[in-house]
Amino acid sequence: PLSYGQRAMWFVDRLDPAGTAYNIADAVRLTGPLDMDAMRRALKNLYDRHPQLRVTFHEVDGRPVQRIHEGGTFRLDLVDAVGWTEQQWRDHLYGEVHRPFNLETGPVARIVLIRLSADEHILSFLFHHIVADMWSLLICVNEFTTFYEAAVSGKPADLPDIKTDYADMVRWQADLAAGPQGDALWNYWKDELAGP
Repeated sequence: PLSYGQRAMWFVDRLDPAGTAYNIADAVRLTGPLDMDAMRRALKNLYDRHPQLRVTFHEVDGRPVQRIHEGGTFRLDLVDAVGWTEQQWRDHLYGEVHRPFNLETGPVARIVLIRLSADEHILSFLFHHIVADMWSLLICVNEFTTFYEAAVSGKPADLPDIKTDYADMVRWQADLAAGPQGDALWNYWKDELAGP
């Protein structure tokens, strides 16, 4: 099942599948030699760690559902921008942020690596807000950094275990809404939003 927030975003996406209002992004500048094998291992570890990066959204019996794909692959777009001006690569990134995601076919996350020179790259993480918010996007960027450094050094990544997943939160939210506290919240907002 989807959380209430995801349902709202799914509904908006159904109204405007080409919309990009719910795309979020962050970019980091990488300097020094880049180990592409380590980068691919780090991205795979990130996707393995976070099932929400491997979901697609579908309608079943008139209701939205999300499917987590096991062993999903990440999308890494490589852009050779050697010789580009800063404005050119910034414009390219802006275009990536404003490229829609297809929630049904996926992926719901894209990684773009822009090569400026042999020792300088821009790595951009682009997610649909239905699977991440800015806080979780920043966590993913930080975890990628940890995974990349571990892959380069050959040591294991030192990250805490994830004790709950998004599906646990969705169940908790549904249980809350179905109980007395959900009734109290419903009545509160009905009163707050009453009238014109």
